Amino acid sequence: MKPCFTPTAGGTFYKNLQHTIVAHKDSFEFVIKLERRSYFTASLFPLRENRMLMAAYWGKVLTLLPDGVVEEFLKDKDGIQLWRRGGDGEVLGLSQTIDCGMDSIDALFTKPVCDAVFALCNACVKLYNHCLFTFDDEQLVTLWETFR
Repeated sequence: MKPCFTPTAGGTFYKNLQHTIVAHKDSFEFVIKLERRSYFTASLFPLRENRMLMAAYWGKVLTLLPDGVVEEFLKDKDGIQLWRRGGDGEVLGLSQTIDCGMDSIDALFTKPVCDAVFALCNACVKLYNHCLFTFDDEQLVTLWETFR
């Protein structure tokens, strides 16, 4: 899975758009251009009953934060939560499940989906900045290795 912050887009942007969508076999990537050579990528997984899981992969980075920091950070972020792997519960990143009100493929280009992905992006950027200012040198290396 592609990390949520990456130096390559993996897709083509229309002339004046800040975001694009990349299709995969079982999922989609919603890519937002943050600045030159800096992109945010959220994976979108269609679910049953017109719902979609949006996930931002962080690798091991979030496990470096003290217990409760991420949960406290997310308490006012509407519906965004820790994304855990089924089975062992390993923290993979941040996620949000949204009700699209229509088939997931049709919903990809709607305002509610775009707004939800941009909200997830904003939460990730703020958490990333928190990590930059609180991590020690060894933790910063892990951050750099994850998102390079």
